[in-house]
Amino acid sequence: MLLPRITGRVVTVASNAHRSATIDLADLNWRTRPYRAAAAYAQSKLAGLLMTSWARR
Repeated sequence: MLLPRITGRVVTVASNAHRSATIDLADLNWRTRPYRAAAAYAQSKLAGLLMTSWARR
């Protein structure tokens, strides 16, 4: 819903942490699994890259 409203540049900050990430779509907020900061960070980096990749199409 936000994409059509973006008129300027969008910058995605990433790191190699995304390489170790998986995304659990059923538990995006880590409510049913033990929270691990490094895994949550990696998941956020992967999500950012996927969003950027999808938005460029």
